[in-house]
Amino acid sequence: AHGGGHVRDVASYAAGRRTTGAIGIFYHHTDGKHPTGGLYRYDGYDFVNFKSRNGDGVNMPSNRISTMYASSEGGIWCLLSGRPFLFDTRTCRFIDVMKDYEQQLGNYFYIRKMRVLSCSMTWLFAEDGTVLNLEDARPTQSIRQIATGEDANNVTVVCDSLGRSWVLTTKHTFLYHRTLKTFDQTFPRIVVSGRHVWLM
Repeated sequence: AHGGGHVRDVASYAAGRRTTGAIGIFYHHTDGKHPTGGLYRYDGYDFVNFKSRNGDGVNMPSNRISTMYASSEGGIWCLLSGRPFLFDTRTCRFIDVMKDYEQQLGNYFYIRKMRVLSCSMTWLFAEDGTVLNLEDARPTQSIRQIATGEDANNVTVVCDSLGRSWVLTTKHTFLYHRTLKTFDQTFPRIVVSGRHVWLM
């Protein structure tokens, strides 16, 4: 069957025993014994495969997803070849969240890390030190640049009880909730305990 330009193939290895159970989404690498790329969802009977296809309007470099995270809005964040894509589980479509923003800026970002928070915020750390964030509810409209010159390999990101994002880098401490506060003081550790935030 076709839906939204994405073929939904029932994986052949799932044939056989029919059982019901929890529904989840997961992926496999291509390594000779696992299915080839994309996302797989267990629907209670079989594993259903979702991939981006040529001509669907989404410029995914491949379907070999290296990392995935659950979005606070029910979607699945996928990172592959330094590019973040959001799989919309309602429309079964992959979304290139960076495309319009990069075209507007005339710049391309290679995303080294993603941090998805329960307070509906996702943070992106680019190889060139750029820090970006976006709201999970409207990812393509809300993406913004927060900072430059940060080390993407050494960051800590948490959400506190007030829904604020705390980002610790080797150069700054960022506090974000609608507006950004930047502190020059740095901390290697952060703990959220109730309504209090502790750093050391």
